[in-house]
Amino acid sequence: GIYEGKYCMYDGWIKPEFNNIPMIFSMISCSLSVIGSLLMILPYVLWKDLRTGVRAIVTFLAIADLFTALGYIMGSFNDITYENNRKDSEIKACQEFDTVCQIQAYISSWSSLSSFWWTAILAFYLYWTIAKGDTKKVNRYFPLYHILAWSSPLLVMFPLLATHSLGYSIFAASGWCFIRGDKTNGYSAYTDFYLSNKTILLIFAGGKAFEIAIYFWVVILYGMIYCQIHKKKRSSNYNDPAAIVTDLLKQVEKKLYAIPIFFILLRMWGTLQFILSIGVFRNHKVDQTGCVPPTIFYIYYFLAVIQSIGDGGQGWCNAILYICWNKKIRERLIMNPLRMCCLQVGEYLMSSLHSKTFTVRNTNSTSAWRSVYWHRGDKVQVINNENNNL
Repeated sequence: GIYEGKYCMYDGWIKPEFNNIPMIFSMISCSLSVIGSLLMILPYVLWKDLRTGVRAIVTFLAIADLFTALGYIMGSFNDITYENNRKDSEIKACQEFDTVCQIQAYISSWSSLSSFWWTAILAFYLYWTIAKGDTKKVNRYFPLYHILAWSSPLLVMFPLLATHSLGYSIFAASGWCFIRGDKTNGYSAYTDFYLSNKTILLIFAGGKAFEIAIYFWVVILYGMIYCQIHKKKRSSNYNDPAAIVTDLLKQVEKKLYAIPIFFILLRMWGTLQFILSIGVFRNHKVDQTGCVPPTIFYIYYFLAVIQSIGDGGQGWCNAILYICWNKKIRERLIMNPLRMCCLQVGEYLMSSLHSKTFTVRNTNSTSAWRSVYWHRGDKVQVINNENNNL
């Protein structure tokens, strides 16, 4: 394959082997995404007043991103296990690697497609709510959302799994598996060093075409949302406290640019690597031993590192957007527990450092302080009790 062979045919050319740097970045990014996805799921589970349509979509998006991150972690560990086991038995290690590789490719591809669907559904939901001012009608479509987001990726990926089209791929970073390369005599090889039309079609069918379409969908929908917001700003109803969409307009306006930009910046690197690979193979910029010119190598290396961060990073990025950037949820989920923890630690330290007389007095003082704090917190909560779930 392209990663095999010890020597290059041309002086100065480099074999595209990226050591463990992309994998390290991938493990860090995916681990953060697991934490971020769980944090995004908690508000919907814990608090009934946050179970709105927008928050439901964001929660299902987090579930899809959780499976994506876990799938990529699985792929990285599979690659590490293969490198350790190949010293004892190359054939057995290859067989075990390929079995896990296909499972990982199916899980991560399914969850990525599901994540794309929920991202598209969120854009549609926000646009419909703002443009039409009607959440009841768009909420009735939730059964359809689930069918599209969970079932259709399974149907798309199953034929690829059944035909053994999933496996080790040079178009995925950090030891991840996706669409197999072209085969020669049963081995993953690129003896002619071209990318066949069949492989290109399989990669597009495996989600690349849908991913590119979602880029355009998100940009167009959020652009239309932006226009609707400014249109409603100019209308008299925008400042009406009884307007249905007033709160949602305020929420979306803050994140209008961040949501599509973050999504595209995270996901675009694998697509760029795929486009680069087509150019490299079709223009014969790779020799028979799998080496490429230095410029192409460093571009591949850069894309591999950034893809390792981005493809598995939507979980932690969305946690920043929908948890840390949301004052209401940030206070409930993070700040209030931290404050209570600090109060408990303070009480424990004071009780340990002072005498019994001072302990009673200081503990009462601290309890009174805590009562005042929560009373003030309730007032702030009442004043800021608005539909701020995005």
